[in-house]
Amino acid sequence: MSKEIQLNGYTYDIECVHSGQYHPYGDTFRVYNIKTNDENKESILDVVKIALGYDVPQKKDWNCGDIDDYFNGYCEVEEIDGGFKYTKCEPYTD
Repeated sequence: MSKEIQLNGYTYDIECVHSGQYHPYGDTFRVYNIKTNDENKESILDVVKIALGYDVPQKKDWNCGDIDDYFNGYCEVEEIDGGFKYTKCEPYTD
C-alpha cells in the first residue's frame, strides 16, 4: 500500500513495508516508511492519524497496566534516510 498526502506545505509518501506477526502467537506490527522533507518527528504522528487513522501513544508513554491502553497498542517513530519509519504494535490476543 502506498499513499501520498499533503499537509502544512509538506508532502508525505507513506508505504506499508510490513503488516502482520513476525512469529506465531506474536504481536502484530504495522510498519510504514514515510518519505518526506519535513524534519519534525512529532508531525509524523499527526500525518499517521489523518492518513491511516492510528491514534495510539508512543511506546515511552504507553500504559500497559491499563487494559484499554494495552489492547490499543503503541507506536514508535524513528528517522531513516529521506524520512521516518512508523511502527504500530498491537499486542497478541488469543
